[in-house]
Amino acid sequence: MTPLTGTAGLARADRAAATGLWLFAASIVMSYASLYSGFVLLRTGSSSWETPWTSGGLLTFEPWLRTAWLVLAAGLARRAAGEAVATTWPGTIAGALFAVQSGVVASQLAAAGFTPARSVALACWFVLTGATAVLAAGGALAGLWIQLEAAAEDVRARRRTLLARYWMLVGVLWLVTVAGLYLV
Repeated sequence: MTPLTGTAGLARADRAAATGLWLFAASIVMSYASLYSGFVLLRTGSSSWETPWTSGGLLTFEPWLRTAWLVLAAGLARRAAGEAVATTWPGTIAGALFAVQSGVVASQLAAAGFTPARSVALACWFVLTGATAVLAAGGALAGLWIQLEAAAEDVRARRRTLLARYWMLVGVLWLVTVAGLYLV
């Protein structure tokens, strides 16, 4: 095994990390596509489809606030990736806020009696928004790890670039979720 030293070793490590991220992203997209295709099949085959998450107060505004959190996380991660010395704290906090707000909204729905067991529509809502919240929490944990790990700045910069790509993926998946659950 050749040690990863020098320019050639760093280039090899960068390619390996980028390949790993693309494979991970592909597995996320395939998993999410299976969940989303199940939602589409259930939605198109249903004679009635209740959407309590689109009515009343916070719930009509909240998907846009969560969208803003993810756009902010992706934008801040992208900005941090381009800087020589940067922090991942702002993007990490925005991603964590997305995950926390997802839990709050799910708790509000459950407290109002809208649980996954009540209808197929609610089960789809909880699964799709929950999957995206888990991805956001994972991105927040990755940002925290990048920030706290004692690594060379060039290594951290490459990791920030990969994290920015991950946040873009999570953002796209969330927009697909919003389109299906809130706009259609």
